[in-house]
Amino acid sequence: MCGIAGFVDFSGKLGDATLRNMTATLDHRGPDDRGHSLVSSGNAVLGLGHTRLSILDLSQHGHQPMRFGPFSIVFNGEIYNFREIRSDLESQGHGFSTECDTEVILHAFAEWGIECLHRFIGMFAFVLHDAKNDRMYLVRDRVGVKPLYVHTGSDFWLFGSELKALRACPDFPAKLSLPDLHSFFRHGHVPDDGCIYQDCHKVDAGEYWVLEMKSGTHQKFQWWNQTELHEQPRSTMSFEEASYDLERLLYSACQYRMVSDVPVGVFLSGGYDSTAVAALLQSQASKPIKTFTIGFTEGNDEAPFAREIAGILGTDHHELYCSPREAMKVVASLPEVYDEPFADSSAIPTLLVSRLARESVKVALSADGGDELFCGYDSYLKTARRAASLAKIPNAWRPIAGDLLKLTGRILPSAAHGFRHKVHGLSAAMHTNNTTMAQRLHGYAFLMPQSLVDKLVPEASGMKSNFKDRNWPQATQPIEAAMGLSYQTYLKDDILTKVDRATMSVGLEGREPLLDHRIAEFSAALPLEYKIAGLSTKRILKSVVHRYVPKEMMDRPKAGFSLPILCWMRNDLKGLCEQLCSNESLAQSGVIDVPIARQYLSSFYAGKFHYSPLIWRLFSFQAWHRRWGR
Repeated sequence: MCGIAGFVDFSGKLGDATLRNMTATLDHRGPDDRGHSLVSSGNAVLGLGHTRLSILDLSQHGHQPMRFGPFSIVFNGEIYNFREIRSDLESQGHGFSTECDTEVILHAFAEWGIECLHRFIGMFAFVLHDAKNDRMYLVRDRVGVKPLYVHTGSDFWLFGSELKALRACPDFPAKLSLPDLHSFFRHGHVPDDGCIYQDCHKVDAGEYWVLEMKSGTHQKFQWWNQTELHEQPRSTMSFEEASYDLERLLYSACQYRMVSDVPVGVFLSGGYDSTAVAALLQSQASKPIKTFTIGFTEGNDEAPFAREIAGILGTDHHELYCSPREAMKVVASLPEVYDEPFADSSAIPTLLVSRLARESVKVALSADGGDELFCGYDSYLKTARRAASLAKIPNAWRPIAGDLLKLTGRILPSAAHGFRHKVHGLSAAMHTNNTTMAQRLHGYAFLMPQSLVDKLVPEASGMKSNFKDRNWPQATQPIEAAMGLSYQTYLKDDILTKVDRATMSVGLEGREPLLDHRIAEFSAALPLEYKIAGLSTKRILKSVVHRYVPKEMMDRPKAGFSLPILCWMRNDLKGLCEQLCSNESLAQSGVIDVPIARQYLSSFYAGKFHYSPLIWRLFSFQAWHRRWGR
């Protein structure tokens, strides 16, 4: 795992000092080595920077930027099946001088071109320069585990694993994107189709960009899309056959992610997803694997469950209990770690468990993705029920009903934020087919009401759509459509951002076995009843786990990482909140309506503000702006 940074300079403004400064900001991602290279190509100078966290081939042979023939690369991530690919390449005459996966990418690209991506099992973001054709590729993995930011200016391009690398370039404009700020307040994060800065973008999951160095033009290509998996025929396997096939596939995904020349551990919460990972690995391990859990004296405390599971499995378990005061100390570090506004409070325990794990290991397996693939959230059931009710309305009547709802929303009192939001969501859903209707219903359920945000950030009112249709196959069932939406948005934009920044902030490589694309392909082909039966979610995944852990131990309500952050903001954090959200502080960004913000805060302190997560988002933005605004 590493950090990558660099530029394409069409103007002659940038140079070695800029490249070194950009790269240095990512030392936390790769504290073991640092490399830089300047290359002239076409009408531009290309700067490639890299910081290395040594996981495979710990020698200097793994130093980057790395070259082979006309190709140069800076690479962040892991190609888990690189040894199989290397064997295929050796059979075709390729020779290798290292034991690392970076060299395999270069040779694979030389042999198969960009189509080599389809051979990779892994998580990755890389920038590859083809000197022969004066062309640069910016690539991101299928699910979006690894980030890649890009600033596209007329004089130069900048790229990096984190925005702080772009900020280190003195010519980076760093102008707030008001539409994306509005989007942050609605989502609690900035989705991958935007960025908090103008003229900045994220290479999307399963996407690659091609920049022609001579002309400065570029194109984007989608090389993997989860949506297309649902166009394939359904599996005809029995449930038992599918359950054992899933177990073998999960074990393969976990074993691939144990490939390392340094110690590896597992984040264990005690839920089904992390228990599946720990159980499968421990079942074939020659010694106890290391597992890690954070416990809290307030909020949802999963530590006792994790400890019990670890005892059954026989892992080498490590836990750390944190008081609210200790947890709140982490709040001060959030803007440095999350250099784009981010308001998922579970980042706090994720940072803490990452710090705990880094004391013992350099790689930790996380178990994200199970809910989105195997129907783990109760919200999917609610969406399915609502979609089924609306589907009873004849197709011919739906647009009329949608228009009437839209009109109703316009004449409702401006203070009726919740009701207006529901009406707008229903109106948007009624103008679509059953599949998209389910996705819109599900998506709107997690958005902050637009009217609330419009008042808070008036200059950005109505500037950007906050829902992007995914064009799923018509035959997709409503629950699957909702699951797919979460996989392509919330999982990628929120959860994976949270885990990547938290782990990499302490030089810990986080690996995600449940996000192996083979599992996504397998899940998409399963009949829906294999994932959910009545009110029982994750049916097939649970059947695997119950072979290792008694069902009665696992049979409890879903909890997850959650802290009483809003309670803290009325008490222990109130002083900091008032400091960040004083009239003077609120006015500094120039985009927040100060009287409205203070009105929301007063109502929140009095316990009368229904949409209280908006206050944490306001707090998070203000903390971010204090660190990164100018």
